[in-house]
Amino acid sequence: MTAREVVRKMNSDQGKLNRANGEAFEYRVLRKYKNRSDVCFAIRSAGSHSAVDVLVQFKNGKQYWITCKMNGYLTDVERSQLAWLAKYQPKNVSVIMVYYKSAKKMASRRLY
Repeated sequence: MTAREVVRKMNSDQGKLNRANGEAFEYRVLRKYKNRSDVCFAIRSAGSHSAVDVLVQFKNGKQYWITCKMNGYLTDVERSQLAWLAKYQPKNVSVIMVYYKSAKKMASRRLY
């Protein structure tokens, strides 16, 4: 195996680990909202090739469109996608980012 192939393998393994960690975090956020009594339903966007990872519908009609970030940082592309969504969203929708505050605590911030 050449050095280039070794580097590709290492990068591939790290990418799989990052994807698995992100998916686990999205499921953790999903469980947090599903366990609330005021929620009608909460679903996860499988594959997450969009700006929104989790959708939550409350009984009072309010909706949360949630993007999950491990580090709390949005790229310029993600920020512009969320801004575009916010421009055309109904009034009862809030766009929220959920991220890790510490090793075991999550924090959230309303973006739009």
